[in-house]
Amino acid sequence: MSHDQRIPNYPKREIHCGLHWLIQEQQSQTPSAIAPVVPIETAEPEDLNITFLFNQQIQFTNQKASYTDGNRNNYIYLLASNCNRVGLSQSDTEILCTQHFDLSEREIKTAVNSAYSHHTQEHKKFEPKQKTKDQEEAQPEEQMPTLPDAVFDTIPEFLKHITGVATTKEERDILLLGSLVTLCGISKTHWQVWRQSSKYKPVHFHFCQSISRERYFNSLPKIS
Repeated sequence: MSHDQRIPNYPKREIHCGLHWLIQEQQSQTPSAIAPVVPIETAEPEDLNITFLFNQQIQFTNQKASYTDGNRNNYIYLLASNCNRVGLSQSDTEILCTQHFDLSEREIKTAVNSAYSHHTQEHKKFEPKQKTKDQEEAQPEEQMPTLPDAVFDTIPEFLKHITGVATTKEERDILLLGSLVTLCGISKTHWQVWRQSSKYKPVHFHFCQSISRERYFNSLPKIS
């Protein structure tokens, strides 16, 4: 391969450096198309619900005013006043209003500053109450009173089979009482199991056939 001596031979390194300089120059002249997102203040754990509270105030303000031409500044003022009452900081309110509404940033800051300045005493007036650690601890629930275990040792065998599928004492009581009500409804005659019965001595049940009369459990089983 022949080389023409009249064509200057530029080193590849110089061409590479020149191209690199040109790229840097073009990048420095190209404006950024994506504006940086302004972060919301989240220094404290309580500030994590800022957006939620702000959206609540938008819904509340919408009930009293509309964000329409001629009323936009007044709307932002009312919204900022509500944000002030629930404890949102002025800076957070300004940022969120700027992100959510198309009013100019200068007008938004003016309206927000006016609202916070005129209602300084109302700051955190309606702040949601935070539960204390003591309140958050699960308190033991009161247990439902249940029939003594000895009662179920004295009931007929067919009722033992019915109540035997229960997994808790409460379920067991419900199955027993439900069975008694069912028997009361289908009984053709009065059925009494008296205390004098040698087989079911501790139990005293009384069932009433009449639908018109109130079905009742005459007395709780008494254990001798």
